[in-house]
Amino acid sequence: MRIHPRRLMPALIIGAFILATVLYVNTSADQFDNRLYALDIAANYDTNGVDPPTPTPTATPTPKPTPAQITTLPQRQFPPPVERWRPLVSEIMPADMVDVWLDIIRCESFGNPNAVGSQGERGLTQIHPRYHPRLATFDPRGNIQGAYQISGGGYWLQPWTCARRLGHWPR
Repeated sequence: MRIHPRRLMPALIIGAFILATVLYVNTSADQFDNRLYALDIAANYDTNGVDPPTPTPTATPTPKPTPAQITTLPQRQFPPPVERWRPLVSEIMPADMVDVWLDIIRCESFGNPNAVGSQGERGLTQIHPRYHPRLATFDPRGNIQGAYQISGGGYWLQPWTCARRLGHWPR
């Protein structure tokens, strides 16, 4: 029985991927490199009754830093009309998304809570009243809370055109 190469190739690729995944999941990164090295030697080694050489361990892994050693990244500075909303955005949005949301506010309304977009979007984050009538408010707290709800906790940025234009979506 002859198997056509086009039918055999996907099975070989999937098998290699599964093997590599299992090896990666079950070992640390250094051990993974050593096992791949050992697999490569075993696959390309003509034994003739001789065992293949065992790989030598690589450098010891560096210890993880303690919380006291971790330094926070400096905050990005925005223009004053946008920067004044940092405390409110920090209170509502996740800590790792504060600068992203300030960037979106800078792009959408430049920090003007009374901004109205060309399609009728309202507020700091330019929420459209046709799609979210209860969330599209000019109140800064209500508008940012509405953006938090629409974005599923601050992370789903697809509805904001500025997020795509600024490179924040897809993440």
